[in-house]
Amino acid sequence: MVLWVLMLLSIIALEFCYAMRTEVDICANQKDEIKGYFMARAGVERAILETLRSMYPQLRADESEVPEYEEGETPESVAPVTESETEVWKVDGTPYKVAFHDGSFEIRIEDEGGKLDINYASEGMLRQLLSNIELPEVPSEEGNIVDIISDSIMDWRDEDDLHHLNGAEDDYYNSLPEPYDCKDGPFDAVEELLLVRGVTPEVYRKLSKCVTVYSAGKINVNTASLEVLKTILQDDILAQAVDDQRKEEKLTTQDLVDLVGAITFSQIKDQITLHPQGFYTIKSTGQVEGSTVTRAVKAVVQLEGSTVNVVNWMDRWWEIENDRS
Repeated sequence: MVLWVLMLLSIIALEFCYAMRTEVDICANQKDEIKGYFMARAGVERAILETLRSMYPQLRADESEVPEYEEGETPESVAPVTESETEVWKVDGTPYKVAFHDGSFEIRIEDEGGKLDINYASEGMLRQLLSNIELPEVPSEEGNIVDIISDSIMDWRDEDDLHHLNGAEDDYYNSLPEPYDCKDGPFDAVEELLLVRGVTPEVYRKLSKCVTVYSAGKINVNTASLEVLKTILQDDILAQAVDDQRKEEKLTTQDLVDLVGAITFSQIKDQITLHPQGFYTIKSTGQVEGSTVTRAVKAVVQLEGSTVNVVNWMDRWWEIENDRS
């Protein structure tokens, strides 16, 4: 009896220890998650600062200047100018990792002006873009995936209830297990694509990197992805030449004319720009050092002079995109 009682007490003690350890781990993870979230928010603020620095060179530190010290200050007591304060951050999705307190945040900045606006893009440009990105195959009886998505996007944003050949209107969406109506209006956010016929999560992850709702139809050639350049120029060789040239320095109008030719430039000049249009997407991921827990936020900001307007904010955007890149 004594042995059985001791065994029972031992099992109870072990179960109690296991439960307490689990609760401690949960609390630690929750703490790391909260800290990671606010690190990610700090990353958004840092990204806004760096974007402003890229727009206004006078905000960047000048390493050539000899610092002036106040009375009692020494070089050791004043924070030195770091590389990140002098370099210009790119707005093409390049990741930047910054140490912060007891963790770090990773930032990616994307110029929305370098993407194809799905509210203004013609049917031909939509088809061209979808052809330039690798899309998964669909059953032959459903039709070509490029035709389905491009026609369905046109049906989603137009005001009538008439079908494009491979598109979808209320009759299709109302027949789904969770029915809803076709919007018949412009896209308010890129995430709406997930409601459009043919746009699966896999398709969305690829397509969302190339489209926007903030550029008003003009595409910034200096920040557009290679897939978008191919869509504009409709020539892979010219698109690659433009991509190679802009890696060295930002293109001017004359540079672009020299690269693509006067005839091609005259055909695309109304669709392009060489300057940012003020809208940027910032993806920031925060993580405490040594922790496996991460938190990420995504914000779309509009920069008008020194004024910053947050036009879209998502705390758990990776659950939609399921991809941190």
